[in-house]
Formats: sequence, structure tokens, C-alpha cells
Amino acid sequence: MLKACIALSLGSFVMASVEATPARAAPAPAANPVQAATAAPAAPANDAATGAAGAAPTDSAVTGTPGNAGNINNALTLFGTLGYAYSGAGTGFGIAARYQKTLADRVAISHHPTIHDDIGIEFGPGFSHYSFSYYNYNFSYNEVSLFVGIVWNFWLSDRLAVYPKTEIGYRFGKVSGSDLFANSIDYGGLGFEGGAGVIYKLNAVALRAEVGNYDLRLGAALQF
Repeated sequence: MLKACIALSLGSFVMASVEATPARAAPAPAANPVQAATAAPAAPANDAATGAAGAAPTDSAVTGTPGNAGNINNALTLFGTLGYAYSGAGTGFGIAARYQKTLADRVAISHHPTIHDDIGIEFGPGFSHYSFSYYNYNFSYNEVSLFVGIVWNFWLSDRLAVYPKTEIGYRFGKVSGSDLFANSIDYGGLGFEGGAGVIYKLNAVALRAEVGNYDLRLGAALQF
């Protein structure tokens, strides 16, 4: 009877110990290195700021118009002039300066991939000198002018443009050099000038040539 009680007590203790011991979780299976090496890469995110699949947007996507760098906005041009404005006074020589500021871009040609236009205001001073003879008298004529006008540039590429222009201004002139006149006489007044020209842009300088009803001009423009 005593042995039976002892055996029953030992069995109860063993069962209680087994129930109190926590069960161990099964180990996770090892990763397959072949499968890890051949797994498909993650697809790039579709970023709204850069376009589908991370592609950078083009200039057209941002602005809605074809990209074209052609312009001479904020450009200062220095011309050498060959004047023929005054009949009988021969050929005159001089200099002129013009500063151009773009007022409107892509006015009439807005969606062409290579051609566009812009309208600008252009203004500046000029100086011309004429020497001529009348019978035995020799004269000289010097003129200072100040003009402002509108230029319509048509860019055939980002380097080449043609343009018409019209200007209005005032001329201050003086004829001197002979006793035929009382020492000298003043000349000048309000003037209008129309013309046309061509621009060819280099890296930092734009070459210009234009013809008008007063003179022929050749010059170079520096853009700021």
C-alpha cells in the first residue's frame, strides 16, 4: 500500500512538470540562396514629379511648348553704320547702339518644334558723319540721334533669326565748313525708319546685319 502511494505521487509530479514546460517553436526553414538570387527586382516607383517609371520630364512636358533657346533678350548691340540718307551728301559713316528687351515670346508661332517668334523693344543712340562738296565749297554734316522701335524676330533655329523693325526718334544735326552759310546751320527733327535684318548667334555673341531707309548696319550683340 505504501509503495502504491509513493508511485502515484511520483507519477503526479512528473505529469505536472511536463505540463508546466512551454512548447518550443519549430525553427523557420532556411532561405534558398538560388531563389533569392533569381528573384525579380522591385518595379521603380511611379513618381508624379518625374513621370512614369522615374523618367525625367522634358522641357515640353513642363512648359507645354517646344524648347528653343533662340532670343536676344537683354542684348546690347554695337553697330558700324554706312549712311545714305541724304541725297547729294555722299556716303556717311557712323556708329549706333541698340538695347533690346523681349516683350512677348511665341506670339504667332507657338507650337512648331524648331521655329518660334518674339517681339521686342529696341532703343539707343547713334552718330553719323557726312563730308561733301558743292562747287568750290566743302561741307561736313554731323548728326546725333536717339531712336526707339519695335522688332519682330522670327527664329528659324536657336541660332538664326530674321526680323522686320520700325523706329521713331529725333535727330540733332549741324552743317558746317563754308562761308556760303552763316558759319553753320542746324538740321534734324523727328524721324521714322523702317528696316529688316538677320541675326546669327555664336556662343556668347550674336552677329547682326540690317538695312533701313537711312543706313546699312553691321554689328555684334552681347547678351546679359
